[in-house]
Amino acid sequence: MKHSFKFIYVLAIIAVIMIVVTLGLWIMKSSQNFIGSANLSLTDSNEFNQIWLVYKGKQKGSNVKMMLQKVVKNAEENSNEPSMLIDIAYKIHASDDFTFINSTKKLNKVNDIEDLMQNLDVKHYYTIDFVYSEASKQITGIIIKYNEKDKVNFIPDEN
Repeated sequence: MKHSFKFIYVLAIIAVIMIVVTLGLWIMKSSQNFIGSANLSLTDSNEFNQIWLVYKGKQKGSNVKMMLQKVVKNAEENSNEPSMLIDIAYKIHASDDFTFINSTKKLNKVNDIEDLMQNLDVKHYYTIDFVYSEASKQITGIIIKYNEKDKVNFIPDEN
């Protein structure tokens, strides 16, 4: 009888150890998946931003037009991904006020962006700035200024 209690006791200890080890491995794997996905989205944001950052600063109108063509292509390719769509604030003539193009999942405003491209002065130098999402640090808005000193309060729609 004493030996059977010892045997049951040893089996119980082995079972508890197996449960603890299994739980530990599961927690470790879950945390690695979480850390991996966080690093991936940061990398994705950096790669996405690099597409646009080449246009930062003073750009000839023809370069701004090329950038806007990429914005249109991005809107068409990512029409179901609101976080990938870019909003635009622009002032393309000295006498204009800023105009806003807000892209959404339901309406990516490609026609408005194409109209903007048609009205750009390809020989004028515009200043390009960006607005970033606070959460992901990804570019969510592009500001096209006629003059470098133009100011605008622009908060892109991140939906």
